[in-house]
Amino acid sequence: MIYLSGGITGKDREDYMSEFSYYEQRLSSERTYYDEDKERFEPIGVVNPAKVCDGLPKLTQQQYMNICMDLLQLCDTIYMLPNWELSEGAKQELSCALAMKMQVELAPVE
Repeated sequence: MIYLSGGITGKDREDYMSEFSYYEQRLSSERTYYDEDKERFEPIGVVNPAKVCDGLPKLTQQQYMNICMDLLQLCDTIYMLPNWELSEGAKQELSCALAMKMQVELAPVE
């Protein structure tokens, strides 16, 4: 599975939800794997932490990050969204992903 990592804190909700949803849909439609049990190709799973955390009650930044780190551990790839380097949370996620020897991909600058 692919984990999306990018800036959320300090951004307008509509902006970050739109950005994360765009990349979730794009990766889900572009990437597939062969499911031997079903004998067909299936879309690869994409974990969108913005969507997962959106329905939760108001939490602290650290509580959100704890949830995100748990989600990250379910994945084998981290996909860094544009301007991820401006986000302390995304930097923490990348550091964790590197420690777990996950594949790291950067979104193309569009």
